[in-house]
Amino acid sequence: MNLQHERIAALCESLNLPFVAQGYGAATQKAARQEMAYSDFLEGLLREEAAGRNVRKQSTMTRLAGFPVVKTLEEFNYDFAKGVKRSQVEE
Repeated sequence: MNLQHERIAALCESLNLPFVAQGYGAATQKAARQEMAYSDFLEGLLREEAAGRNVRKQSTMTRLAGFPVVKTLEEFNYDFAKGVKRSQVEE
């Protein structure tokens, strides 16, 4: 890790941008390989930050709601619920 990377990580911490700091290294390598414009690189980093915050917000809200377990449609037992049509749910 070089000095500039350390300074960027420190700035991200002070600005409360944890997902930018986390994805910065991979994003710089991707930008160099694809010869991205700086604005595209920056947009990608900001999208990562927004997505990370969204995931964190969803998990916090789920935890605060007090749900005992998070269930998904993939885990749904259609044999147990006789009146539920699989095609309607998947639609």
